[in-house]
Amino acid sequence: MERAAALGRSARTNDEHSVHVRDVSVDTALVIEAARQVVTTRIATRASLTRHLYVAPEIADDLLAKLEHCEVIGPNAPGRRRHVITTSGELPGIIEEFRRRG
Repeated sequence: MERAAALGRSARTNDEHSVHVRDVSVDTALVIEAARQVVTTRIATRASLTRHLYVAPEIADDLLAKLEHCEVIGPNAPGRRRHVITTSGELPGIIEEFRRRG
């Protein structure tokens, strides 16, 4: 649960079955995890990142913007999903670039 909070994820409580979101900035580790998720599933949506990475919708939007900026995904088109540009073979190079930029 501490790792989730450090990465800007929701912290789930067993007793309440509710989600509490901490307001923190997006770090490199979370961007890398989002890139892996998007490239692996070939789905780049706010809902997918929110569900799979346990992040707030605003953080998912920020992640999508960063992935678009780095050309992992294509631009947002109204009424359509974003196109995933990066292939699984290119992913290690993209991750290394994220780490270098920190």
